Amino acid sequence: MASSPLEALNANKPALLHVLAAYGVTNPRVFGSVSRGDFDSRSDIDLLVSKTRPMSYATIARLRRDVRDAVGWPVDLVFETALKPGLREMIQSELQPLV
Repeated sequence: MASSPLEALNANKPALLHVLAAYGVTNPRVFGSVSRGDFDSRSDIDLLVSKTRPMSYATIARLRRDVRDAVGWPVDLVFETALKPGLREMIQSELQPLV
């Protein structure tokens, strides 16, 4: 088991990308403590993504579960369309492409 969110993300990136693609989710970008490098063992992974098609709440719940299971670490999955303008401005400088 990974000892940090960055280790979990790096070790499981192929599985994560596979899950995202299966749900039609694109452009994954890391932000927050993992992208800044100030994470600890309690930090989650903040991931900003785009979706290519509408999703029901049930599908989004399954996606979140499958992403967490693929990475083996808590992931906060944020859809770009749901970002409030103030948050977008705050995280813009932190965004790092996953691929």
